[in-house]
Amino acid sequence: MGLCKCRTVTNLFCFDHRKNVCEKCIITDHPQCIVNSYLQWLQDSDFKDECAICKTSLKEGELIRLCCLDLFHLECINAKCNMLPENTPINKYTCPTCKRQIIPSENVTSPLASIIRVKLADSKWAIPFLPKKPATTENSNNMPIMDVNLSNIQNANFTVNTYDDRDVLPTHGPTKPQIFGIRDGDEDKYGTKKNENNLLKEFISSLNVHQRFYKKKILYGVIAFIIIFSILSIISSFIPSNAEKDINDKI
Repeated sequence: MGLCKCRTVTNLFCFDHRKNVCEKCIITDHPQCIVNSYLQWLQDSDFKDECAICKTSLKEGELIRLCCLDLFHLECINAKCNMLPENTPINKYTCPTCKRQIIPSENVTSPLASIIRVKLADSKWAIPFLPKKPATTENSNNMPIMDVNLSNIQNANFTVNTYDDRDVLPTHGPTKPQIFGIRDGDEDKYGTKKNENNLLKEFISSLNVHQRFYKKKILYGVIAFIIIFSILSIISSFIPSNAEKDINDKI
C-alpha cells in the first residue's frame, strides 16, 4: 500500500515513474504508463513499453486501458474483437494478456470503467453490450412539434380589413380590436361575450351587496331611534311637570 500524490491510499504502482498512483490519477496523469500492483512490481520490475497485440510502442496512437490495467492500442482491440462472430457472448471478448472480460459489467462504476465504455461507444462489436444512449431529438428548445395539415390551411377562410386613401381611421375613443383570421360571427367561441356577461354579473352583485349593507344600517338606525324614544318617554312619565308641582304646593 502507498500514498498517491492526491493523498489517496492505493496499491497501484506506475512502472514508468516508479511511484504509487490512484485510479483517477492514472487517467489524468499516466494515460500511457504501465501500471500494475506494487506487489507485481516487487516480483518483476522488468516491463515492455509496447502493445501486446501489435508489438509496437504505446507512445503513439489512441490507447485503451482495461479494468485489468493492461494497456493496448484501441485499434488493435477493435481489430481483434471484430474477428469473432457476431453472436459471441460478452464474456468471450477478453483481454489478450490476462483473459479477463474487456467490457466492464453494468454494476461496475469506477472511473476507468466509464472511460472504457466511452472509448468503445463507436465500436461495432461492443455496441450490443453497452448501455443504451438516451434518445435525442433535434428539438433542443423543448418546443412542441405540431403536425401541420396543408389542406386545412388552404381551405381556411380569413378576413383582412384594408383601407384605401379615402378611408379615415378613428382617432379617438375605444376601438374594437381586429383579430387577424377571426370572423365577426366567431368571436363568441373565444369567450369574449361570455367574459362581458361575467363582468356585468359581478358588477350587479357588488351593487346588491352595497344596497343590502345600507338597508341594514337604516334598519338598525330606526330601531335604535325607537328604543331611545321609548326610554325617554318612560323616564319622562316618572318626572312630574312644573304645573303639577305648583298645584301640589298650593294644596
